[in-house]
Amino acid sequence: MKKLVPVVAIDGSSGAGKSVLSQNISKALKWNLLESGFIYRLVSFVILKNKLSVDTRNIDIIEKKLDSYLDLQNNFLRNYYFMNVLKKKLMLQNIVNFASEIATLPHIRKFLLHKQRLFRKSPGLVTNGRDMGTVVFPDAIVKIFLYADIKIRAKRRISELRNNGINTNFNTILSDMQKRDQRDQNRLCCPLSVPKDALMINSTDITIEEVFNIAISAIYKKLN
Repeated sequence: MKKLVPVVAIDGSSGAGKSVLSQNISKALKWNLLESGFIYRLVSFVILKNKLSVDTRNIDIIEKKLDSYLDLQNNFLRNYYFMNVLKKKLMLQNIVNFASEIATLPHIRKFLLHKQRLFRKSPGLVTNGRDMGTVVFPDAIVKIFLYADIKIRAKRRISELRNNGINTNFNTILSDMQKRDQRDQNRLCCPLSVPKDALMINSTDITIEEVFNIAISAIYKKLN
């Protein structure tokens, strides 16, 4: 039997620190990286930019336009400069909110499930999202569930946006985050939930470095 490429799956709510943790682990292990939220925001951007309806009949069109941005051979976007320009657009609140809405649609999740699994390449994959350890990669060798107080998560989100030149306010972000949490946890298709046997890390009162040390220790233990 062919041995599967190992996966570390990190799940949790927005602002808990999944992206930073997955990036740091990816660098430490020299493994590939998949940020599923980025893929969903990219689909959100494609639909809004091209004024497409989120209809099952449009899936082929959406997929074709999505593929024009993605380079799955190299797990990246096709153009580095364009990626940097696009990155800021994908952080805009209308893109983020719409991404959360379309993530509730079974036909969107179904076609993106295949896309995400294409990132599983040697020597390994580190991925983060809402259902990485429960649906996309249920056989991940290590599953981590990252969580934090919602007010702390909102403050982190504001800091991230401001660092990228996007101004907003606390109450708006907090309200959007509460709505998003509710959608993620209550959607019928692949809701946010703690994977079985997941390592749970509360990042509310600990540093990025402390979160990383807890996670990487568990990963090395599993790999060895």
